[in-house]
Amino acid sequence: MNEQSDTSSRSEDTPLPSPRISMTWLRVFIEIWTGKGVTLKANLSERRKIAATGLLLYIAAHVFSLYLYSASPDIRADNQALLRAAAANAPSDNPTLKNSSGLLDFTITGAIQSGVFEGFKSLLLISLLFWICFVLIGGGVSFAAAIAGTGSGLAISATGLAVSSLMQFATGSMRFAPNVGIIVAPSDFPWLYGFLTNIGVFSAWQYVAVGMALAYVARYRPKIGLIIGVFAYSVMLGFAGGMSWLGKLLAS
Repeated sequence: MNEQSDTSSRSEDTPLPSPRISMTWLRVFIEIWTGKGVTLKANLSERRKIAATGLLLYIAAHVFSLYLYSASPDIRADNQALLRAAAANAPSDNPTLKNSSGLLDFTITGAIQSGVFEGFKSLLLISLLFWICFVLIGGGVSFAAAIAGTGSGLAISATGLAVSSLMQFATGSMRFAPNVGIIVAPSDFPWLYGFLTNIGVFSAWQYVAVGMALAYVARYRPKIGLIIGVFAYSVMLGFAGGMSWLGKLLAS
């Protein structure tokens, strides 16, 4: 009787083993650089974590870049020239651009807010674009899967943003970054410069990698994913070009 009571008391005192938390979904942020979708397909149930982590990476890079821009006198001068060009064509009742000196001051709250806005905008619009592309060729990719794939691709976008801001900070000029904007002066051609900054190494890499990863999820060949990535990137460039042309038209 005593042995039974001792055994039961020991079993009550022994803590139950805690369930292991799987972190394999984090591999998507490594695999996405090569366009692989193995981990992405196996962890679609973790799409919220993938998208949230991608957003956090982008927001961190965004805040980092804004801080570097505010800390460089030369880059502040470039941005002031851009703001003056925009203010010259702003309506007289637009106090934001007419009194634009404060727009270049760094605040952690403002940087996070703008990072959240830009990150969510990129996540939703790019996800929608890829989802539509796959629907047009027969489906196989849900919008939730597109969200997860695009969220992992934000790691590439965040890296590109950090690399660009470091290059610009080191050279003291907004022109020097891994994009085609290097061929024009921002203050001389602000609308053209804004469009050309979209044509870059990391932005193209992001679209192609996400397209190939989602193609794996949908069981298409990598070549199909490559084509979809290039097509989606072309659509984005066309939209950005149209917006730049419209901005120039309204300013003239």
